[in-house]
Amino acid sequence: MTNFNAVEENSAHPHKDITEHIRSSLDNNDFSPLLEYLPPVLQQLYDTNPAQAAHITTALANIEQVPKSQWYIFFTLFMSEVISQSETGETAFFDTADFPWVEQVEQCYNDVYQEFGQVSSNIELLPAFQEFHDIQHKLTDDEKWKVFAFQAYGEMLDENLALFPQTATLLNLIPQWTTGMFSILMPGKQIQPHEGPYKGVLRYHLGLTIPSDCGISVKGQQRHWQDGKSLIFDDTFEHFAWNNSSDLRAVLFVDFIRPLPFPLNILNEWVVLSVFRRSDFIQKNIDKSSFNAIKSALFSS
Repeated sequence: MTNFNAVEENSAHPHKDITEHIRSSLDNNDFSPLLEYLPPVLQQLYDTNPAQAAHITTALANIEQVPKSQWYIFFTLFMSEVISQSETGETAFFDTADFPWVEQVEQCYNDVYQEFGQVSSNIELLPAFQEFHDIQHKLTDDEKWKVFAFQAYGEMLDENLALFPQTATLLNLIPQWTTGMFSILMPGKQIQPHEGPYKGVLRYHLGLTIPSDCGISVKGQQRHWQDGKSLIFDDTFEHFAWNNSSDLRAVLFVDFIRPLPFPLNILNEWVVLSVFRRSDFIQKNIDKSSFNAIKSALFSS
């Protein structure tokens, strides 16, 4: 596997105009500028299997043969294959010290905890997770996993952010965050083993109120949240969580675009914000009305 740093900065190419040209071309479904710069990176990733690097490059060059309705599937598989070749491709939990913004985020804990109090005193008004994202009925079907969202798969919920200005400030410290919510497990809640859909994002948890006897397992590795402390993990590995205590467990739950080297970072950003966001998986399953319905009850003057 290629010896990339634990996390690569999502930095642009030294020539900003090249980066912007690739971005604008992708927006027009033109992959030729990307393909000028991608082969050397793939050759580095597949240093022991150059034939596979060539095969991957050809698959992307022939993307026009794939119906656009299936691009979500194609790029999910493509990016998962490529990312899996990197040094961190099989990493379950990441060292938070490798993410410079984590320390600053944790310094905001007290302010966010105070704002969370507005939600924790009205838990019964919050939607269950599956009410927000319909496909999650397969994962959870009770009222013991509650959420209050600020952004979902790139769909910003500006009214909710405006209600929690300190939390909004914290979220904007996280580069390229695409999903953010207060995530609450009620006493006795067990989230069954499952896997996330796309390896091009990582998941961040900031512990808000953490009782004893609760935790999370990713790829067979267990961790326990702490108040004001962070976890970062790859949710495409099988993972599950539990709250066996008699108190609620709450975290700030955030997905952010996985840092990758140029030009994979540009492709990944486009896949997350364009292909994934416009897919049926998102468009047919996200129900923002469930959050609008509780706003007046929570924050009526």
